[in-house]
Amino acid sequence: MLEWRKRLQGLGLLLRPIPVLSWSGGACLLGIGLALRTTSVVPIARLLRFLAIALVVQGWLAHSLNDRVDWQSGTDQTAAEILSGGSGALKRGYLRHEQLLPIAALSLLLVLALVYRQTANWLMYLYLAVGLWGAITYSHPSWRLAYKPLTGEWVAAFPAIVACTLAFYQGFAGRLDFFSIAAAMLHGLLSISWLMQHHLPDWYRDLHSSPPKRTTIAHVAAKSNLQMARLVVVGYFLLTALVASIFSLVNQRFAWTAWLALLCAALAYRQDTALRQEMARRELQMVGLTLLHAFALGWTL
Repeated sequence: MLEWRKRLQGLGLLLRPIPVLSWSGGACLLGIGLALRTTSVVPIARLLRFLAIALVVQGWLAHSLNDRVDWQSGTDQTAAEILSGGSGALKRGYLRHEQLLPIAALSLLLVLALVYRQTANWLMYLYLAVGLWGAITYSHPSWRLAYKPLTGEWVAAFPAIVACTLAFYQGFAGRLDFFSIAAAMLHGLLSISWLMQHHLPDWYRDLHSSPPKRTTIAHVAAKSNLQMARLVVVGYFLLTALVASIFSLVNQRFAWTAWLALLCAALAYRQDTALRQEMARRELQMVGLTLLHAFALGWTL
């Protein structure tokens, strides 16, 4: 009984509420809010199934693979940061690293069962394929995209979060339009921007893992220093503001995104990377602003 309780606690830790709430939760918040502008009915059973799929893909499939690879490489074993260092399920002894690959496999089977014969819309399966691609290739040793500069965020993470947002929107609105695609892209840009903030305190351990985890942040920090690497976070948020400003030429509601991205860029710039507590506080602020953006753009503006 005690062993099963530990496993259940480990599965709970794998969910990692902050990234799941910001990424998949934000995608749901944004997609459903936009869908309700065109339809008056959101079937609860379908919504729960979509939420379950997003939760399993990011919470258990992606995070179990990420915890497994980062533990084996050594980057998580000595982590003492406030918000980073994996889910903590291995470090606290709730799970063993040998159990994580079976959890990932079972998570994949569960997702396939949840989508089996549920829709004839081929785009929904495309969104799922993109999401699975991101969840698996971000960490799995066959690709390990998170261990390469720029690749993890652009080839794995960004397409996955955009696909998740569009799946929630089209799954209930039944169509696509410019605003939903642009909104999904901006949510994705905000998400990978604060992901760069998340990597800041990990850079030294990441570089000294085996193999080295050369995130974009770690790569820049190794070339110069951590204070310079924070400019990567600033640059990503400025890119988000630029893209939002271009989109605002078509729809002025995207100006809201540009202002929020500029605020996040200022938070990233005005931080002392020598203080772990300050970096963690900035990350939480960015997560909050990302969720605020999803709510405002989807439900109020």
